[in-house]
Amino acid sequence: MKNKKEKQKDFVAKIFKILDDKNTDPLEKLLDLEEKNPKDIGLLQTLSHVYQQKGQNTEALKYMNDAYKVDPNNYSTNFNMGNLYKKFKKYDEAIRFYEKSITLNKKLKEGFNAIGDIYFQNKELNKAVDYYKSSFKIDPKKTNITCIIRLAESLLMISVQKKDVKSMQESKYYFEIINKIYPNNYSIITYLININTNLGMKNEAIMLENQRDGVIVIDRDSKEVTIRN
Repeated sequence: MKNKKEKQKDFVAKIFKILDDKNTDPLEKLLDLEEKNPKDIGLLQTLSHVYQQKGQNTEALKYMNDAYKVDPNNYSTNFNMGNLYKKFKKYDEAIRFYEKSITLNKKLKEGFNAIGDIYFQNKELNKAVDYYKSSFKIDPKKTNITCIIRLAESLLMISVQKKDVKSMQESKYYFEIINKIYPNNYSIITYLININTNLGMKNEAIMLENQRDGVIVIDRDSKEVTIRN
């Protein structure tokens, strides 16, 4: 006799098997499962995602709401509710659900990034920086590169807008991390050259210019490979 945990594992495997079948539309089979398991949060969220993929956002919201009613303190449901409201461009509601998701799961870097992205897009850069920094503390590696890039860019924009040297120094710190992850990225090196020049660090700027020389650049239009000098 299988215990509850084993049964749930088998149920999840059944959902993935339906999703992995490329020859049939998964919706009908998932709806059949839902009739017998109307309170399974994972299944309800899966149905919501399938409807999203079909562009049926009203149905997607219905199933995500159903999942939320089953357990309003499920961090995944709150995060996905945030994603839906963001898609509807209802940013205040999206942030509310994202905030709850990171309260329930303090290691959910995706939640911090999602809020940071909304503030970044709305040009509320100081707020964006706060959330990106929280995400960076959770994951400071290549797996979180988009966050690190946005963090560096936000700080640089703040430094330009407010003529704030401290923000530029912080921006430099994060661009240097990006440069270590992608050491031959022409754009990142150029950012660092400009930042060091503005900070009066001419020797560092010159060293970076030497690093930048000889970086291979592919012109996608002409399909030619050139060397930056």
